Amino acid sequence: MSKTKPQPPVETPPSKVSASVREVQIHFIILGIVFIAGLALSWRCWPDPIVDFGHELYIPWRLNIGEVPYRDIELVTGPASQLYHASLFKTFGTSFTVLIWSNLLLLILLLVVLYDEISSLSRRWIAFVALLFFITVFAFGQYTTIGNYNYLSPYRHEITHGILLGIIGLWAIRRAGLTSKLLWYFIAGVCCGSTVAMKTEISVPLLGALAWWGLVTARTVTFRDILRRKSAFLAGLVLPLFACWLELQVRGLPPQTALESIFASWNYSLRPELTRGAKFYSYVSGWNDLSQNSVDIATTTMILTILISTFLWLDRWITRSLDSKTARRATCVVFGILAFVLGGRMLVWNYLIPTLPVLLLLFISISTVQLLKPRRSPSPAHFEQWRTWGLWAVYSFLCTLKMFFLLRFPHYGFALAMPATMLGIALLLHFLPETFGLNSPPDNKLPPGGRLWKTITISLLVGGMFCHFATSIHRWNAKHASLGTGDDLFWGDNQQDRRIVAIQRAYDFLKREMQSKDTLAVIPDGTMLNYVLRKRNPTPYLLVGPWDIRAAGGDPVVTSEFNHSPPQWIVVTSDDPTIHGTGQFGASDYGEKLASWIRRNYVKAINIQEPSEAFRGYSLTILKHRQTRPRSATPTQ
Repeated sequence: MSKTKPQPPVETPPSKVSASVREVQIHFIILGIVFIAGLALSWRCWPDPIVDFGHELYIPWRLNIGEVPYRDIELVTGPASQLYHASLFKTFGTSFTVLIWSNLLLLILLLVVLYDEISSLSRRWIAFVALLFFITVFAFGQYTTIGNYNYLSPYRHEITHGILLGIIGLWAIRRAGLTSKLLWYFIAGVCCGSTVAMKTEISVPLLGALAWWGLVTARTVTFRDILRRKSAFLAGLVLPLFACWLELQVRGLPPQTALESIFASWNYSLRPELTRGAKFYSYVSGWNDLSQNSVDIATTTMILTILISTFLWLDRWITRSLDSKTARRATCVVFGILAFVLGGRMLVWNYLIPTLPVLLLLFISISTVQLLKPRRSPSPAHFEQWRTWGLWAVYSFLCTLKMFFLLRFPHYGFALAMPATMLGIALLLHFLPETFGLNSPPDNKLPPGGRLWKTITISLLVGGMFCHFATSIHRWNAKHASLGTGDDLFWGDNQQDRRIVAIQRAYDFLKREMQSKDTLAVIPDGTMLNYVLRKRNPTPYLLVGPWDIRAAGGDPVVTSEFNHSPPQWIVVTSDDPTIHGTGQFGASDYGEKLASWIRRNYVKAINIQEPSEAFRGYSLTILKHRQTRPRSATPTQ
């Protein structure tokens, strides 16, 4: 096979350049308006008051005070994101607002890179449609009672940081293929190395996509070029890992421990016994009802294939057989309305989205065959087209693995289903019409084809945008209770959920009763209380759920740590642990020894209950150590 060479740039007439610039400007003005509207409507409604997000504030706060990650604070992810946030807090001060501005800037960067990438796959107007979908569905959305599944206050910043780095990595490697400049390989390596120091499920997709790229590209370049490119890539890969390793040592970890800590997420991912029997992870992936989910995916895929084939044929038939412009327009309007109505139903998306992994796997196979099958003189344009489509397909497919049999927009899908959705929009609006010749210049002065297909597809997408955005607005409008003050303030649901009301009451009680140096632990989750009260957890464990106890080494290990560094106050929440396949806290399979130790050493100070419809009632039990003096007994100065 002959070697492909980068093609010289083709000069574009000034008139076309100015038209392109105007098109991009119009797109970003509209996107900016929608973005600002979503931001304003959801302002500070993004976090969950109990679950997960408190860690994202507490950890960088404590790191700046001098605590050592992986020693004083147990982390189950790599250190990159938390070290980044610690540096932000050190520079700009400790507050939720600092993270908001950081996440806003990173989100805007993600939108810009996505626009460029989807434009390279298809056309600019398709990138515009895809980004409208992203902003209205993924950026700020909330579709479950639990918050956090958005890009402004994610449950783990490693996920959103990793998605951004993954897309930048795809962008860099595509440019490397066009220009052969080693700088782009280096940047792709930096992105890869950074994700390795974050979370496994966000690192594997980029590593896998770039490995696939290298496989299909190897036949087109010389051995010397392969060595040069790999060297640049590996240099970039090692750089962020080395930087994290040095920073962890500066913060107090021994070299060996620092090295192991970088790969913390990989270590936990390779221990399947931690999730064995856990209903939560089985449900997330769809394994809880594998047979039914598989049947649903297969059935929906067959129906989709029939519908797509039918409408592609119908589009061509209308173009060639309907002479009346009015009839063609009427047909488009009727089918467009039907598609919009269907797109406005959540149930439709619950069936459509799970088919994406299967369709992506098929597309990866087609792309690989197109690139690897013998050709006398492969067209550089043909090669580059299939390589870019395949690269995105591999990355998007690997992102879906954690939710393979039940992919959806809510929950982890805000990040893991996003690349597949963006690629799916480009496939629907560009790849399929191009492949079936709908966009080809018509013969015999026929009207342009593809209008019916575009009308149906765009109407379906617009219906989905309205549906999901309206659902999120409904949840944001229910949030009238606040927690925290000033730059730490955020809003929660005080109507159906009411967990934030319970947390408010706990906050008021503890602020009144705790002394300045008192410490606090919340079981199983609720580090947000530690953060808003600015109270340290003396144990390393910010989460004390069934999975976390197993990951820490078992109930005796956790109990020993609590006994060694007992907090003055403990809050036990009524979160349901049965999703992890265990009994309630204190049962033989979940925290029996720890609960017994708490009963011996603590007394109940107050029990707070709220009639949460979403959680069938929610309660907090606040306990104080038997040796803790009440605040009223503290002598005045």
